[in-house]
Amino acid sequence: MKRFLLLLAGIFAFALTTTAANPKSDFTQERSPQGGPRLRIELGATGALYYNTITLPDHPHDTAIGSLSLRPRIGYGAGLHIALKIGNFFAIQPEVNYHRSTIKSNNSKLKYNANVKINTVDIPILLSLRIGNIFRLNAGPLLTVMNNSFYTDPKGDRQMFGQTRPTFGYSAGAAVVLFRKLMFDVRYMGYFKPTLQNYEGVEFKSRSSSVAFKVGFLF
Repeated sequence: MKRFLLLLAGIFAFALTTTAANPKSDFTQERSPQGGPRLRIELGATGALYYNTITLPDHPHDTAIGSLSLRPRIGYGAGLHIALKIGNFFAIQPEVNYHRSTIKSNNSKLKYNANVKINTVDIPILLSLRIGNIFRLNAGPLLTVMNNSFYTDPKGDRQMFGQTRPTFGYSAGAAVVLFRKLMFDVRYMGYFKPTLQNYEGVEFKSRSSSVAFKVGFLF
């Protein structure tokens, strides 16, 4: 979380240095011919890197879980978003994001290592506060519609690991847009509930979170 806050502070400072280059009209509310805020559609495509975390609860009396360690690796993904822009300051922004990642698992009791491969599709529905067509604050609920996690056991058979993300979560972050086309976005994704996994006959619950650094192009 500390790293995420530092990234947000850096994006905010960068946005302040670029506001002078934007036209004055970017900082006023545009009106439709009927007198209300002007409505527009924005389309975008993004690529992303994901820094993932996964934590196991304490089980001081369960040696099977105590011998297990999970180390997430950097993931990657791509996404699409369509935003309904309300004037210059607000937007409703649903997205579809695909995320692929790996968890390095180790069971010291079984003396077996495996790579858990994870494929995820998330749909965040964000409320976006936009300042001067440059700086954006985004937050909203997160719906995970696909989360396939599997590994290969010592016999070479494919085994299901269980979901690493629950269905519902939340997402928040900030973005900077340059030249009204190039977007740099930092996003945090968290979950209120743990998920259940199974690894070589050992069942346990875990909590996960992710920080994504996204680069996008707006059409």
